[in-house]
This record gives sequence, structure tokens and C-alpha cells, in this order.
Amino acid sequence: MAEKKEEQPHGALVASASLSVTITETSLRRVFPHLLADSGARAEDCGFVMLWNRLLGQRLNCNCSLRFVWDDATGRVIQLDCKIDLLTSLLQLLGNLVDVNRVLEIALITPAYSICDLSTSAE
Repeated sequence: MAEKKEEQPHGALVASASLSVTITETSLRRVFPHLLADSGARAEDCGFVMLWNRLLGQRLNCNCSLRFVWDDATGRVIQLDCKIDLLTSLLQLLGNLVDVNRVLEIALITPAYSICDLSTSAE
């Protein structure tokens, strides 16, 4: 739900909102497959498994902003930009930047929070 709206030049509007997501096993497998344990677990893998277990089932409440760009001639949205503050939510949940870095550094999510090629993710 939008919390704040801000008019911008050139037919743009920015809305601030909150996004609440629950981290499921599917989301962990698709976005953070590096946290999966393999059969020959190394010491580092054990830390990843602990992060997996800490994340699974947790709810993240993220601040986000949506920027709508309107075409006055057609009266339609021609561009939509979304920014999600995932970092702050993960920091609140995990409690330290080292673990947040381990979760995000090779995740299949771009800085713009798009999910990368799902065909490379763990099944």
C-alpha cells in the first residue's frame, strides 16, 4: 500500500510503499541456491546452511518506491521503475553485514532486484 506520493517533472510520479514477503524454500532455491547444502559439505557450506535455516519462513518488510512515467498523449504509463530496500530488511533479520553479504554476494538477483536466469538455479 502506498504511503507517500511525490509528483515529479515530465509526467512522473513516485510512490513510497512497504513490501512484505515471506521467504519460502522455493524462493531460497530460486534466488539463493548457493545456500543449499551439498553432500560433501565443507566448513563454509555449514555457514550457508545456517543462513538457509535462519531465512526459511521469515517475513521481510521492505521499503520500496515505485516511479511511474506517464505519456500525456495516450494517458498511459510508459515506464515503471521499482526500487526495493532488501539490504536493510536482511540486516534487521540477520543482525550483521557479514551474513547479509554472504546471502547476497552470489545470489541470482540483480541490483535492480530482478531474478536472473532461473535455468541455472538449483531444482
